[in-house]
Amino acid sequence: MKRLLFLIIFFSMMCIAPSIGHAQKPHYGYPHGYWRGSYYRPHHRPYYYPWYGSYYRLLPRHYYAPAPAYVYPPHPVIYAPPPAVIIVPNQAYAYPDIPPPPPAPSSQVTSPLQSVPTAILQPIYFDLNKSAIRPDAEKILKQNLEWFRQNPGRKVSIQGNCDPRATELYNLSLGKRRAEAARQYLVELGVDAKLLDVVSFGKEMSTCKGKDESCWAKERRVDFIPSP
Repeated sequence: MKRLLFLIIFFSMMCIAPSIGHAQKPHYGYPHGYWRGSYYRPHHRPYYYPWYGSYYRLLPRHYYAPAPAYVYPPHPVIYAPPPAVIIVPNQAYAYPDIPPPPPAPSSQVTSPLQSVPTAILQPIYFDLNKSAIRPDAEKILKQNLEWFRQNPGRKVSIQGNCDPRATELYNLSLGKRRAEAARQYLVELGVDAKLLDVVSFGKEMSTCKGKDESCWAKERRVDFIPSP
């Protein structure tokens, strides 16, 4: 009987205690009711109820969870009003000075290669058993000088040739003299001697298959071959 009476009194106190005096729900951060009122209400007399821990554990978690952080409202955005447009009637508008459009490009494009013709190296010819520069060969060498001006620093091989009427040794010597004569003439005109190489082929570089004087005259020549 005493035990039953104790249980009745105990459970009745658990139900009535939250509404008595300061026995309210615990503040945030104190879910178990330690020294009720000593933190948020220092002017109140602290009360301690030993059944707070077991009682409030039966409540939902959000009942004694920490308070949510305060969210400050965003600052209002103040938009500047658009500038006022003042319309004055019968007022002449001053148009800015607009430059005229550029002229249309011409359809005919002049290439620099068309204005300046490309020079070529022409061969020169010699008399029979001679290595002297003839007057017609001097004109050709002066024309070849333009090629050296258009191609500065480019090397040229001066190749001496002969007709087949003589021994091979003689033709090689004669071809070399003709090539050196042409080289000396170009050097006197202002061409750098380091750019001119001399070689003799004798009768090996024949271009005419005939056996008459008109064909042999074409074999007595000096060719100018530029380096690649």
